[in-house]
Amino acid sequence: MRLLRNITDRHSKIEFGQVPVSNKCVTKFGQATGNLTVSDTRGSKKDTWTITSREKEVLTSVDNSLAGCLSYQTSGGEILLFESMQIVESVKLEMDSEEVISDDWNGKDHGLKVALPVEKQRIGN
Repeated sequence: MRLLRNITDRHSKIEFGQVPVSNKCVTKFGQATGNLTVSDTRGSKKDTWTITSREKEVLTSVDNSLAGCLSYQTSGGEILLFESMQIVESVKLEMDSEEVISDDWNGKDHGLKVALPVEKQRIGN
């Protein structure tokens, strides 16, 4: 018997789409292609697992850095993403099963989001 704690599926792309320019901070949640799925088949050896995330490269355009604008939102609060790994999810499954983490990413209050203050907003690509 093989005991596993494994990410069985992951996102290949997260899109924020076009964000309108505004005279106030604009917040947009990312829409993912695919699911972020974790399985745990370790039987009685199950323990809490965590998912970490980081901003590998700062989001930028030609003349604009969006450093500090990317975060992961959970029901417990907001986690700003920088170069170092941050724990964004932590779960212990009671039975051998899968958890589709991205099922909670509803585009309103859970998942990856970008918050663009007025001074970071630009017109164009």
